[in-house]
Amino acid sequence: MMSTDEMLRLRSAAAAVSTGAPSRAQISAREAARCLSGVVMLIAATFGQDVTRRACAELVTNPEAWSTRTYGDLGEAVWRIAIISHGIRPLCGDAAMAAALAFWASETDPVAMLQVTSGVAA
Repeated sequence: MMSTDEMLRLRSAAAAVSTGAPSRAQISAREAARCLSGVVMLIAATFGQDVTRRACAELVTNPEAWSTRTYGDLGEAVWRIAIISHGIRPLCGDAAMAAALAFWASETDPVAMLQVTSGVAA
């Protein structure tokens, strides 16, 4: 389980998913979060919601998590999310990717999640 402090930092990092304006040159943090939604849901169904949140949080906070498949008890979940994220990252940039991952690590409101996955404006 993540600490309250860690959750607050992740929510702050995820703010661009809710408030960021799209760029013509790159996809927005919100669009990146939407792209990640499928793999996030698959990981949650396979490993559980807590593992999924912790895996997303590790990718936001620990650069080493991007480069290893044997990352502690989260290894497989981190690896699967990182593989998909590597394909999306060039389209959105590092900051938007971090915001998208932070969103999936910290968001608990089903309505907010549905708005992102369905493409509905906030």
